Amino acid sequence: MDATKREKIRQDDLYNAFQLVLKSFKEKHDLNTREVIELIAPHDKESITIPIQVLQNRQFGVLEATVVYLKDEIGLKYSEIARLLNRDDRTIWNVYNNAKKKTKRKR
Repeated sequence: MDATKREKIRQDDLYNAFQLVLKSFKEKHDLNTREVIELIAPHDKESITIPIQVLQNRQFGVLEATVVYLKDEIGLKYSEIARLLNRDDRTIWNVYNNAKKKTKRKR
């Protein structure tokens, strides 16, 4: 999503209402953002899409970028990512941690 579209959405009354609902659910039910979004709009974990921008980051390989996106942005567990990608849990853990090390070295 480009910056203009993002800014236009942030100025929308529905966006502000959603932020209030999100904050209320988080405080009232002691939930994190991922849990609230999962309640409001559950996604089918078998049909998750990866934005092309995620894969265009040359800092990471395709598997690394995919795993980091699924872990950090979608909030999946290592075991869920492993099942989706038909890989071993330990492989996913290693890929994720190696990608995070790359990020730290880059700074």
